[in-house]
Amino acid sequence: MTTLASFIAAIATSQVASLAPARLVRATGEERALDRLAIAAAESAARRDAPGTPPAADAALMEWAWGVLYHGAALVVHRALGPDEIRARLGAAPPSVADAAVAAWSADVAFRHLGDLHRIAAAVSAGDPLALALADLGVSWPLSGVGFATVPPPGDARLAPVLAHPALRRLYVDRVLAQPERGRFADPVVAVAARAALGGHGAMLPRALAALAPPPSPPPAAVTA
Repeated sequence: MTTLASFIAAIATSQVASLAPARLVRATGEERALDRLAIAAAESAARRDAPGTPPAADAALMEWAWGVLYHGAALVVHRALGPDEIRARLGAAPPSVADAAVAAWSADVAFRHLGDLHRIAAAVSAGDPLALALADLGVSWPLSGVGFATVPPPGDARLAPVLAHPALRRLYVDRVLAQPERGRFADPVVAVAARAALGGHGAMLPRALAALAPPPSPPPAAVTA
């Protein structure tokens, strides 16, 4: 099994920070085909578990995202690699994809594991360069950034395609409800979708209900004579 295919197999068994070689050995020929088969299998598994029908997947973007995730795992393991190496490995531009929903889904097949890497990196220090770089990826790919990346403001252009697609919107809202952050419900589209998802079962998710509730109004100012 190739280096990348082995890594994807480890992810499937929840070993997101399994020991990864410091360098990703790029496969060629038949080995590259094995990588693509592993990536396609990961996408198929994610699609089966998705709430609804996700967009089509872009093979080139998925391969890019898995490569970035692999490098993130290697950087978690090999902590001697400094900020320049972090930027070089995690800063490569993704392939261009015309449909933003397709791009969001394709990246998320791998990037849904970014939060696990971020928690390991942030345990060193909140200002750890790797933790910051992983959080930046979560901002760029908000479907994948729930729970560790900066909350996008209402109407954020990067989140809009996710909220406009029924399956991606439900996937995003499910993640938000699983780890509620009040700021995410400031977006009215997210708040409405979250309330619809809770339905009559809100009592089972008190933290989500508390986050959905508007903040308490400040007490009136005392009237002085």
